[in-house]
Amino acid sequence: MNVGILLLFWVILAILFYIYLGYPCFLFVLTVFKKSVKVNNQVKSVTIIIPARNEEKIIKSKLDNCLSLNYPENLLEILVVSDQSTDQTENIVTSFKNTHIHLISLTERHGKTAAQNMAVERAKGEIIVFSDANAMYDNDAMIHLTKHFENLNVGCVSGELCYHNPDKSVVGEEENFYWKYEKWIKRHEDQVGSILGANGSIYAVRKSEYIPLGHDIISDFIEPLLIASRGKKVVFEPLAKSYEIASDKFIQEFQRKRRIISRSLYGLMQYAWLLNPLKYTMLSFELYSHKLLRWLSSFFMIILFILNMFLIGYSKVLFLLFILQGLFYLIALLGFLVKDKIKLSPIFFAPYYFCMINYASFLGVIDYLKGQPAVFWEPIRK
Repeated sequence: MNVGILLLFWVILAILFYIYLGYPCFLFVLTVFKKSVKVNNQVKSVTIIIPARNEEKIIKSKLDNCLSLNYPENLLEILVVSDQSTDQTENIVTSFKNTHIHLISLTERHGKTAAQNMAVERAKGEIIVFSDANAMYDNDAMIHLTKHFENLNVGCVSGELCYHNPDKSVVGEEENFYWKYEKWIKRHEDQVGSILGANGSIYAVRKSEYIPLGHDIISDFIEPLLIASRGKKVVFEPLAKSYEIASDKFIQEFQRKRRIISRSLYGLMQYAWLLNPLKYTMLSFELYSHKLLRWLSSFFMIILFILNMFLIGYSKVLFLLFILQGLFYLIALLGFLVKDKIKLSPIFFAPYYFCMINYASFLGVIDYLKGQPAVFWEPIRK
């Protein structure tokens, strides 16, 4: 037996175990003796920034939602930044006669991050809340977001994205399961340090801590990281809820994850000094464990399967592991073949969804290596 191949096999298997189970377990152990911190409900002036590109189908509902929030009207400003919309988005925004709603109309495409930078310059609020046009907030979301800023050490607060799945689509069910897993990790990262990034549909930044980013940087990931690198706390607040309709097509979710991973990896590499464990011990540990290794897990899975092929005859354990891998991928293939034809049990679709997001990660990494970060975005709405 080639000892080197066998050793590499077990190392890669251990890495995959660590990515999906070991790291969460380690976070759990670290949080056992952590005490929760009480926060006050002191209201502050807030500016909600909504970048919009051809959002005529949803922008009225979004603005109605903002105006219905349980928050003092005199402390709430709403800025809609139209990134050269070519539909009726801008006309719908200006049809609102509320003095707290303002439109920033861009005559050239700049991209979401650039639109946010421009809006922050115009914002009057002490707290900046970034939102997507299709994100509908819970009535008390603003109160729960802003209460953490009573602690001067807090620079950023991320709310919780919840998915509506009215059609009971399988992709929606699997996406909900994925987010439950992610939210569990965020809650525990919050307790041991700072969360990694924020949710783009609902997160708040103290305006004095905001750092303008390059147009090609994914802001909801990098902005919180830079704030955390300054020694400020980035908090996860699950009671600040934002609701979106879950994808009903696997291809939509696949394309979204591929784009996000490519842009996130590109953004992180522009600030690679954040990965220095000597200077940013906990932050870099979280980045390696939760992000970099996760993005590379598809490569580990491919290598593991190939190595197992060479080792299949050396022991019953290695044979069993190969059979289990093969069975998992066969079930994933079955999910792929029938995903648009019949509705199978989520048990069959879970392996497909897992493989799908890892394939999206694989292509996202390849896109980054090819130098193809996406600056502009075209929202896909039902």
